[in-house]
Amino acid sequence: MPSLTEPAVSDSGPGLLKTLYKRPPFVLGLLGAASGALAALTPEPIAESLRPLGDLVFLKGIVIHPALLFAPVIAYGVWAFGGAVGRARWRASGLAAFATIAGWSAAVRIAVHLHELNIGASWLPSDGLLPGFVAGAAGAALVFLGGAITVPVLRGLRIWTVGVAIGAVAGLLLPVALSSDYDRLGALCLFAVWQACVAGWFGLGLERNKA
Repeated sequence: MPSLTEPAVSDSGPGLLKTLYKRPPFVLGLLGAASGALAALTPEPIAESLRPLGDLVFLKGIVIHPALLFAPVIAYGVWAFGGAVGRARWRASGLAAFATIAGWSAAVRIAVHLHELNIGASWLPSDGLLPGFVAGAAGAALVFLGGAITVPVLRGLRIWTVGVAIGAVAGLLLPVALSSDYDRLGALCLFAVWQACVAGWFGLGLERNKA
């Protein structure tokens, strides 16, 4: 007869945190939010020192550190959950990282160009909404393209369309990031939300590899 004073020990399975760690949406969403927050809070001298790296991806004079922080998140997702092995695993991760940086490059150029054209300023609450929407969609599309080249489960129409839509909607936070009223808080909102949402949905696509 077991002692009534001994605590019950459950061996029903791994703990909650261990279970969540194996869930790509949770892991990548959390890492995406962290990388976005770190990008927004990066000290100005460090951000400025990294500007020359933007020349390598056609972003001369534009900050590149948010892309350099977000690319490893997507690369890790492909490496850990993409299903490739051996050298193919590293190639897939490298391609995903490159596509993510290219996505940042495209998104920034689109946002800057549309903002200069002042499209929609007369009929939208902010002249940053349309640039943010289009740039957010373009950035997400390239992130998913980089993954889909080597991970077949990311090629589905639903994964793509919803992923691009998520990027577009999160991009609507661009006016907040551009506003001087919010200082770093605006950039924190844009980077953390966009990167968490895009990375989380990217992880949800990767989770189908485990099915």
